[in-house]
Amino acid sequence: MRHDLNGRGAPAVANAAAYALAFPAADADMGCANICAGYELTDNLDFDENGDDQMTAAGDPTYWNGGMGWEPIAASSASPFRATLRGNRHSIANLYLRRGAGASASASYHSLLGALGSSGRVESLALTDVDILTTSPTRFVGGVAGLNNGVITQSYVSGAISAGGSSLAGGIAGQSNGSVTASFNRATVVGSTPSQVGGIAGRN
Repeated sequence: MRHDLNGRGAPAVANAAAYALAFPAADADMGCANICAGYELTDNLDFDENGDDQMTAAGDPTYWNGGMGWEPIAASSASPFRATLRGNRHSIANLYLRRGAGASASASYHSLLGALGSSGRVESLALTDVDILTTSPTRFVGGVAGLNNGVITQSYVSGAISAGGSSLAGGIAGQSNGSVTASFNRATVVGSTPSQVGGIAGRN
């Protein structure tokens, strides 16, 4: 997904060779079963590999990422996710993310999808037991998208999102310039700028 943000089987030039090895018939096979330009879940996903309810290097090495956890897809507003992500009422559980000050830290867009473009769409997706913690100077922190310029519908988030230093933090999206419908948030959301922290979006 992160190498083909348009969901059309044509990755960015820089990633074309590796993508072609992994998906030799991507241009023919891409898309959802009931037609969409993008991706869909056909089962639940759980990042807690050993099922102990703790994300650790020993228990969950695939997703530990040197202690930083999840690497957001489309972590820039300049290259947003423009495709469809269809959850089909499946869930992604235990999405774990840690970002803070330092050379390895990105300043913005910390979520499942860093930035959702105007043609991007997320539907029928559950994010359960997210564990997202960022410190200053991070911005645009959310469950589904850090920045939403597209459509998020029939989706929900549960868990905990703590965005220290963030001026835009929300359960569904840090900032939403697009549409959020038929969705709800059960995650606890904490941020240092109360006027820009919300259950659904820090700013809408």
